[in-house]
Amino acid sequence: MNRTPKLPSATCAATFLLLAPCALLRAADSATPTNAPPAVAVANAEAEQVARDATAFGRLTLGASFGDELDVYGAEAMLPLVESERAALLLNPRGLLLEDDEQEIGLGLVLRRLSSEKTCILGFNAFYDARLADSDNTLEQVGAGLELLSRWVDARVNYAWPISGEKSLGPGVCPFNGSPIPCSGIEEAMEGFDAELGVWLPYLDRHLPTGVFAGYYRFESDVTDDDVDGMKVRVEMRPCANVTLDAEWFEDSGYRDSETVVGVRVHVPLDFWNGLKFERDGGRLPSFPTRITEPVQRDFRVRKLITRPAAPAAAAPAARPVKRPIRPKPEPVCRTYSALDENGDVIFVTVCE
Repeated sequence: MNRTPKLPSATCAATFLLLAPCALLRAADSATPTNAPPAVAVANAEAEQVARDATAFGRLTLGASFGDELDVYGAEAMLPLVESERAALLLNPRGLLLEDDEQEIGLGLVLRRLSSEKTCILGFNAFYDARLADSDNTLEQVGAGLELLSRWVDARVNYAWPISGEKSLGPGVCPFNGSPIPCSGIEEAMEGFDAELGVWLPYLDRHLPTGVFAGYYRFESDVTDDDVDGMKVRVEMRPCANVTLDAEWFEDSGYRDSETVVGVRVHVPLDFWNGLKFERDGGRLPSFPTRITEPVQRDFRVRKLITRPAAPAAAAPAARPVKRPIRPKPEPVCRTYSALDENGDVIFVTVCE
């Protein structure tokens, strides 16, 4: 079955959401005086040096997520390949270990550019992901996304295209009249998108930076009419520059195998000579330009759907053969006739039919 893109209008809307906040931030910054006191200028220069170091050497992120039926442990890195004063091309390898003995690996390229006013970052990413299922099948997809990172508003949209077809499952069991019976099926990667828009709450940026995000996701099967779609809400907190806490709620539990998920991520900067300090330049958040090496927030898992044929309907009991009634044999009808025997004498002959 041919797959067709399902997001032309959503992509346009996402592009508008990404560009509009940057335009507003640029207008606000253009109205701000550029002359700063010497002490502020020195502090800004030091922060920018930290940002350049972080951009030049990237970061390593270790994380874990937990839900009702979900335990995920992962590691990823943001490694700059090419960089300039306001842009960077980063390599983003990722590995995940799922609780059900499945693993996922991914490799992406992330291109990000810092605005001239250094108030927002526009980014584009492209990824390859593979899920090593416990059925020994490999489900693969490619994806692409757009993102906006700013001081007060973040927005992102990601789309995933499966590149592996349906995979056969080995013999399994299906419920049938309360008892399991052998059956087989298929599993497939699902095509779809996820998008979110959020704000960083004012007055908390210097104490406990907190962002509140709302979004929508939809993933479709190419074999059945089973879709996974719904709203999602996410709260992100950063108690210090190198630790991120997440709490998420999903309308459809099939999206992450759970309606609620909590997680923690630890970001380790790879500029070792500055020390693996969790507090940089005395603030809760590092200088804004360091977000250029921030991990991409995207649906990291290959969405999987398992389809097994429904168990056959219970067979009706075999009909018993209908016994034909045994008809009694009719009583013979007898008639008596007179005749002559061989001697010419009269005799009587009885014939029964």
